[in-house]
Amino acid sequence: MTRSADIPWKRLSVEVVVIVSSILLAFWIDAWWDDRSDAVQQRALLEALAEDFRTTRDEFESTSYGHKLVFQSMQQILHWAEAGSVPEEERQDVDGRLSHFFWRQTFDPAMGAVDTILASGRLDLLTNSSLVSELTRWKSLVSDLKGRENDAVEHFYEVIYPFLSARLRIQDLDKDIPYPGGLPWPQQPTEAHLLMADREFHNIVYVHWVLHWNIDQRLPRVDAALDRILTLAQEELKR
Repeated sequence: MTRSADIPWKRLSVEVVVIVSSILLAFWIDAWWDDRSDAVQQRALLEALAEDFRTTRDEFESTSYGHKLVFQSMQQILHWAEAGSVPEEERQDVDGRLSHFFWRQTFDPAMGAVDTILASGRLDLLTNSSLVSELTRWKSLVSDLKGRENDAVEHFYEVIYPFLSARLRIQDLDKDIPYPGGLPWPQQPTEAHLLMADREFHNIVYVHWVLHWNIDQRLPRVDAALDRILTLAQEELKR
């Protein structure tokens, strides 16, 4: 039997301490690396978010301008249609107002960073709860706006365009589209002002106005959400 006095307790104690310390150090390094990795991922996501939403801001400004142009032109046309005629001094404006109906740009935001964050399940990388809430809500805002835009596009191609093309030379309305070869369009007066006395025309323009009114009501919400997300992302990057 080994005597207690022969067991090198001191050396064993040192070895146990060294082993335990090594294990604890390994755990600490692993945790530190995970934290560092999360911090790197978080910053990369925030930078991607900020870049996407800066791009989206420009896209929104362009799209919003076009929507408002169409909406304002329809309001003027409805005013003429309700009167049943166009004052002679305003008839030169009718073709231009109708040509705005052909503006078909829809909102196409950069969604790469948002989709990556939401699909990854790593919302925990974003420590700002307000930013997480805004990003989740952003998807539904975009989907809602695009749905309304699609309704207006569908009505244009199924109703507005066939109606106008059956009564006017459409190319005479396309005043902002370059003619092949860079020459001016050989446009002729359309006498489009006569449409204002057409009840069917009045009705289809009214429906189109309602569809664009739905778009117009959603633009401020999207605009405000854009500003909030950009501000929150940029504030997080400064920390």
